[in-house]
Amino acid sequence: MSDEVEMAAKVKPWKNDESCLRTVMDNISEHINIIAPDGTVLWHHAGVSGFVPVAVGTKCWKLFENRDSRCPHCVHPDVLRDGKTREYEASIRDKNGNETGCWWVRATPLRDAEGSIYAILETATDIRERKEAAAERLQLEEKVHQAEKLESLGVLAGGIAHDFNNLLTAIMGHTELAMDDVAPDSEAAERMRDVHRGAKRAASLCGEMLAYSGQGQFVMRPVNLSQSIRDMCQIVEATADKNVAFVYDLAEAVPAVAADETQIRQVVINLLTNGVDAIGGKEGRVTVSTRCESSSGMTLDYDYRDAGVKPLDCCVLEISDTGRGMDAATCAQVFEPYFTTKGSGRGLGMCAVLGIIRGHKGGLRVTSKPGRGTTFRMVLPVTSEPAQQGEGAPAPAAAGERSSGVILVVDDEHDIRFIAASMLRQKGFEVLTALDGADAIRVFNEREADIDCILLDLTMPTLGGREVFHSVRKVRPEMPILFASGYDRDAIADGIVTSPFCGFIAKPFSSSGLLNALSRVRAGAGA
Repeated sequence: MSDEVEMAAKVKPWKNDESCLRTVMDNISEHINIIAPDGTVLWHHAGVSGFVPVAVGTKCWKLFENRDSRCPHCVHPDVLRDGKTREYEASIRDKNGNETGCWWVRATPLRDAEGSIYAILETATDIRERKEAAAERLQLEEKVHQAEKLESLGVLAGGIAHDFNNLLTAIMGHTELAMDDVAPDSEAAERMRDVHRGAKRAASLCGEMLAYSGQGQFVMRPVNLSQSIRDMCQIVEATADKNVAFVYDLAEAVPAVAADETQIRQVVINLLTNGVDAIGGKEGRVTVSTRCESSSGMTLDYDYRDAGVKPLDCCVLEISDTGRGMDAATCAQVFEPYFTTKGSGRGLGMCAVLGIIRGHKGGLRVTSKPGRGTTFRMVLPVTSEPAQQGEGAPAPAAAGERSSGVILVVDDEHDIRFIAASMLRQKGFEVLTALDGADAIRVFNEREADIDCILLDLTMPTLGGREVFHSVRKVRPEMPILFASGYDRDAIADGIVTSPFCGFIAKPFSSSGLLNALSRVRAGAGA
């Protein structure tokens, strides 16, 4: 007997074995339905749950979608008309109309011996998990895209702010020097003061741009967030309308975070003010809470905008309001530059807040629904160092005080070199200048014994401030060096600004600010 004949002999009795066929059916995950042309269910096999007798005789639209008439998207009339198989997506709903499942359905005509269609065979595959996974993947892709867009804008903003700070240093410096050459009560002096005030406002905007880019000037120290927030909240609470109640749930035992307290103050006040504005003239509540928790369970790469928090202990700050809330589209735009829900722009606002948090290696998330308020959740990595009390401000240099010593000014911008040198010469310093990093090393090697301090631009082409710093410190380990730049996050990350006899001054700087910073660096106190 051939193999084919032997196999056919084995299969023939199986084809007529109903129990064997039922076993096959009961192990198929798809739902199988046979439906009459009028919509009556003739057979309903619910996957591994097996045959469901109670469904027989029910109209398909009632059984599957709890409708009283044929579904609007029904393909059965088309299948009955042209005899072609159709595929479509269908939702299953309970008696309350709630969606309980999502299926991919294939509707195929069943024909009798004469070829007439007497019913429709439907096979339905559960695609709910597949759709949820696709939706989650799309959401993650959108968040990654948003983070990349914000990162690109941040790089652009940081570069523009840095260049503008160089220009503003020249404008403010020339104005200060010119004011010394005219009578204080003259019309020319008043105009120069107007120019100087305008330049300072422009510098403030550059500061916001740097904050947005995450490259702002951060003076990091261990901070107890709960203690700091009490003082910050009092500022907003004192100016808020009486219809807004403030509720505090501040954990006493939170560990310290490495933070720039001034920058974090800007974040907290901005978020609190937004909460008060969202409440408007109605009765409402702003809740501020802090706690410590591990970030190991957080999906920080996606839940938080460009968060750099690693799986370790974090300090969490939540600020919630009972205001009007925001829809999903508004939440997606809330961190974009100049976006506002208040009718008119108020600067960089929330995108600057985000940049500050990014600069602190932290994360920020917003959740909101229309009519149900908004919650901003900020996380910052904790530090092992204990929180410190605020340090007193350095004593300002006395007006007209003369100084001495040799200062090497290094900057690739001619105007910056000229202004800094003029400010220092006016106060009695001897000044050497270098137009880039290589020139700085040459001048230092020639006059190393004479130079008392170096004012060093942090970002220069080819040979930057860091390289010059390391070259100089190999020869003079305690040479006082004051870095200057439009932004400084990278310097702080390298740790060089915190080295002994080393400091930082942000551009644009004033004559008094430069002198104070140099005094601190030369005294070994940093700047």
